[in-house]
Amino acid sequence: MLLQAFCRQLILISSLGLLSSDIAMAQPYVYPSQGQSQAQIDADQAECSGWASNKTGYRGGSAYRPGGNMVRGAAKGAVVSGIADGDAGKGAAAGAVAGGLFGGVRHQQQNDAGRRQFDRAYSACLEGRGYTVR
Repeated sequence: MLLQAFCRQLILISSLGLLSSDIAMAQPYVYPSQGQSQAQIDADQAECSGWASNKTGYRGGSAYRPGGNMVRGAAKGAVVSGIADGDAGKGAAAGAVAGGLFGGVRHQQQNDAGRRQFDRAYSACLEGRGYTVR
């Protein structure tokens, strides 16, 4: 019962953190301040996106695979729980959940930082071509 409550709290905390970072990572608005045609806008955005990717190494959101964090968390949980109350199985389960969730949050933070660098480079490129970017 305690394990289930703990898992629900971790899931809630983790999902709130991931949702808030998704909201913060919205696409910038691009305004053609020199009267560029739609064809020119599309070409400039594609070229600037490629340039920003090459400059920053950011290639878009990458999938998170929690396996390693879950295994490490399970091992730590089993050891701690085995010492504390003798039920290593419950400790392993709680550790796996915590390791997977916290690993996902760390991955999301790294992905967000890469996205911010990409957005800065993308904006700089477009501004250099006569666009207003916000």
